[in-house]
Amino acid sequence: MKRNYFFVLIASAMILISMVSCKKENFDMNNNSSNPGGSTGNTVKSNTVTANCSNWSYDGNGKFSDKLDGILNQINIPQSGLNEIRIYLMEQGRDLPITTGFKYRLGVVWSEINKNDVTVFYQSDDRTENLPFTGLSIKIVSQ
Repeated sequence: MKRNYFFVLIASAMILISMVSCKKENFDMNNNSSNPGGSTGNTVKSNTVTANCSNWSYDGNGKFSDKLDGILNQINIPQSGLNEIRIYLMEQGRDLPITTGFKYRLGVVWSEINKNDVTVFYQSDDRTENLPFTGLSIKIVSQ
């Protein structure tokens, strides 16, 4: 009798462990950030996302842009709206605000928000057709 009880106990423990591990895998899969544009379940969004701007388009007259499509889908948007979203250029351990723009490497860098997209712009002072950098690391923060 004790032998049967022991096997039932072991089988129950194995079933319980497999059920717990399956639930954990489902939770991790739903919180996977490999699908930034859409939702596969109840995802946990943070207040900060970082990105690298490296797909620059030349808009003419020394102006370049890089549009980050749907990037705001990855963060919590405050109830007060997009006015509480701040965009920073990350350089040498500092976060430089580019929501309104500032002088940067012989030009001006700034950002604009349109629905769920963020576009980063660079305008050179001398209207050159060449960027003085290959990419910019940015941070988007909802406050």
